[in-house]
Amino acid sequence: SIAHIDNPDWSFIVGNHDKMLIDLINGKSHPEGWDERTKKESFPEFVRLDAMERKKISNFLNNLYPYIELKSFLCLHGGFLAPLNKPLMDRDLDELVWTYGIPEEYDGKKVVRGHEPVKEVYFSKNNININTECGFGGFLTGLVIDDENGTIISQIKISETGELLC
Repeated sequence: SIAHIDNPDWSFIVGNHDKMLIDLINGKSHPEGWDERTKKESFPEFVRLDAMERKKISNFLNNLYPYIELKSFLCLHGGFLAPLNKPLMDRDLDELVWTYGIPEEYDGKKVVRGHEPVKEVYFSKNNININTECGFGGFLTGLVIDDENGTIISQIKISETGELLC
């Protein structure tokens, strides 16, 4: 099952690993070498695919959202830096995928994010971190939200082997 094909109404946000693969496909390496794992694992696998599959993957990657803004929530992979009055649309994608967290003084919409690994979902006054170490011995976390009321209805946890945990 491929999530974006099986669920065409879902929206997908670009993360730092997606960005690294996009850059490698376009012939760019990360200046600080943070893409070494992607170079060794994901990129060679991508190159071995036939042209049609590479095109499908490239199209998917190039159509990921840098962030999704809802009525009560702001969803992105990493975070952002000050100045807080700078609109997200004016920020560089690298900032949105590589930044860990958001400034303490941010008081806008509740941010749902990842990038910074945590053992359990982390809730603070201005953000929720759902990066529960999937791929590194943890599990994948999703949130069911009530955007109208700005509340979390439930959490979904899935093991690295695909088993629904709760």
